[in-house]
Amino acid sequence: MSLSLDLVAQSQNGNLINVVDMNDQTASMGAAAAGHLACLQWLGGHGADLNAATKDGNTASILAAMNGQLACLQWLGDHKADLNAATKDGYTALMFAAEGRHQDCVDYLLRRIRRL
Repeated sequence: MSLSLDLVAQSQNGNLINVVDMNDQTASMGAAAAGHLACLQWLGGHGADLNAATKDGNTASILAAMNGQLACLQWLGDHKADLNAATKDGYTALMFAAEGRHQDCVDYLLRRIRRL
């Protein structure tokens, strides 16, 4: 992850928790994409915007699905992240999961979407 959690932890009021890096990603996006569930949980518990999006529209849930990070995707879904969010080009987490052949993520998203 390119944004140091130490820096975020030092922020007195959490105003750095949603800062974007040079790739336009927040720390929670990086954690979700890399499968760092404990880090994602910490960030979420300290006020991270779990629905923040890059200029292209990528969100933590899209990046988790894109990279086959089921545990992070499930945690995001359980904590009110928008699992139906779409990129500027109209691609959703489900589409990226299917494209990447991450069947466990596809199955999870189909179950969640049916409940919504």
